[in-house]
Amino acid sequence: MQGILLVEDDKEVRQLIGEMLRRRGYLVVEAGSGAEALEAAKRDPHPIGLLIADVVMPGMCGPELTEMLTAVRPEIRVLYISGYPEERLRFWGVSYGEPNFLAKPFTQSRLISKLDEVLKRPQTPVDPAGVV
Repeated sequence: MQGILLVEDDKEVRQLIGEMLRRRGYLVVEAGSGAEALEAAKRDPHPIGLLIADVVMPGMCGPELTEMLTAVRPEIRVLYISGYPEERLRFWGVSYGEPNFLAKPFTQSRLISKLDEVLKRPQTPVDPAGVV
């Protein structure tokens, strides 16, 4: 089973999203920062097929993490999440209209629907600041 690497700096939000995913049968590896996520990706023996990353985090933003992570796991797909307004996200090269973006807050059904969309798309190389 492919796993999901969930990277969210807010512990309560991360735990809630992780629980939503586990209830649906996903294997979830959680990280509170980009640095933690890179370490987890290097050491976790399970295949990680999807990165769910908050766009704005202290130390390393989601697109920076994606760029570094694809060097270790080039096959990974990406779903960005954020509660920031779109004009703020543009600084990091992310837009609300992208197919690999989900605005917070979201419901479990919306999260699962978006995951299905991202995972069903044909695999293409990841553009850290753009579409999967």
